[in-house]
Amino acid sequence: MSCIQPNGDILDIPVNATVFNFGRNGIRGTTILKNGKIVQMAGIAGILQGVGDAGKALAQTTTPTALGPSQSINSDKIGLNLLGGATESVGSKLADYYIKLAELYHPIVEVNPGAIVNIVFLEGFPLDPLLADEYETRMNEQREQVSNSNQLLDVITNASSFPPTTQTAPINPLAQKITQQGLSRVGFGREESP
Repeated sequence: MSCIQPNGDILDIPVNATVFNFGRNGIRGTTILKNGKIVQMAGIAGILQGVGDAGKALAQTTTPTALGPSQSINSDKIGLNLLGGATESVGSKLADYYIKLAELYHPIVEVNPGAIVNIVFLEGFPLDPLLADEYETRMNEQREQVSNSNQLLDVITNASSFPPTTQTAPINPLAQKITQQGLSRVGFGREESP
């Protein structure tokens, strides 16, 4: 949030808040995705990659051998192979770059000018510039802790990182009770040996 102090100084401070419009959470608006040109450039780079791949394929001859197919470059088409390889490599790198760039963009919600909204602050914040720096540092530390705890949860919930268990019998209170009473367990129509 940005506030202008009486002396003309501007205070920018992160706040924890939500916005309501007519009693509903959020604001009604038009969603606009501004990464169309980037996606278009990724498509053009993909076409460039395909043209390069086709050029390389035209300059090569594939012959079947006992050890599998063997590819050789025709000496009169070595320039086409070189140009095709370079074009394919550049097209691949450009396509990857534009796709990663497009993933960074998020949709923008356009709100009609003059829209009346209610802001609900979920947590208090200081308006004093000296306290605001302290508050902002504390907020950043809290975000860092949340980030670290999310990473820890990812490690904890990743089952592949745990060693395999050697437990053969399922943990089932009813089965344990039956076993304790001396009754034999029957598994799908056949007797199991104790």
